[in-house]
Amino acid sequence: MALAQKRNPGCIITRGKEKTFFKKVNENRPTEAFWNECKQLRKNLNTESINALNALMDKED
Repeated sequence: MALAQKRNPGCIITRGKEKTFFKKVNENRPTEAFWNECKQLRKNLNTESINALNALMDKED
């Protein structure tokens, strides 16, 4: 009978690859400028512009 290996079922990062993984995560993290742009876009949304966008998407060619 094989012995069960000690393993954390919640861990998906290969042992020894942690630094590489978190480096990649941090490289792809959204910047403050990105979030500021998102805030600005949200401020510009209103019912009229949403309805216009929906009408444009529903428009048949």
